[in-house]
Amino acid sequence: MVIIFPPPKIHHEMYALVMEFHLEQLQKHCRICGNRLSKSKGSRQPVYCCADFSEDLATCIGIRSVPEDDGVLLPPKFCNNCFMKLRRVKKAKESGTPSHQIQPMEWTSHTDDCTVREYEQ
Repeated sequence: MVIIFPPPKIHHEMYALVMEFHLEQLQKHCRICGNRLSKSKGSRQPVYCCADFSEDLATCIGIRSVPEDDGVLLPPKFCNNCFMKLRRVKKAKESGTPSHQIQPMEWTSHTDDCTVREYEQ
């Protein structure tokens, strides 16, 4: 677990608000590709909980220890597009057929110039 201490210049309450906003934004992004979990053609596409697919994520993509993921750093869900890719990679591995690799997004600790905010603009 990563513990992030507030910078000394930011008041504790302000830091708490910033982190609350940050956590809300993480909930809106895919753990694998980083894209926003958004509506498609007027209806919301399904999203999947990483914890429910931790074994597949570990064997097919290399995302380890999903149950212990840091909620401050990593989104807990992934999008339908990544689910479909994961399913194709899993089927290919089971049949011994070569398949495309899925390159997961690299998430970094929250900073003042956090990239999660960039996705919102």
